[in-house]
Amino acid sequence: LKKRNISSAAVCTCISEKFTSDKKLVSALSADDTKIKKLFQSKKFESYMMARLMHSGLVCLAPELEAALDADSPEN
Repeated sequence: LKKRNISSAAVCTCISEKFTSDKKLVSALSADDTKIKKLFQSKKFESYMMARLMHSGLVCLAPELEAALDADSPEN
């Protein structure tokens, strides 16, 4: 994909916005230190947070990849 670079800045900004727009996650992370420490030891919380991060990454990377593919060709 030589004709259009993927904007890592745009992808990172988008991921940050998507990740922090999850009100349930933001609410959980705004708890006191003791509760947050317990959350981070929880497999359920870890799974939820990783799923949110993966979803945000894929949603934000897809348009950049699509634009890069549209600008290029599989041929030389």
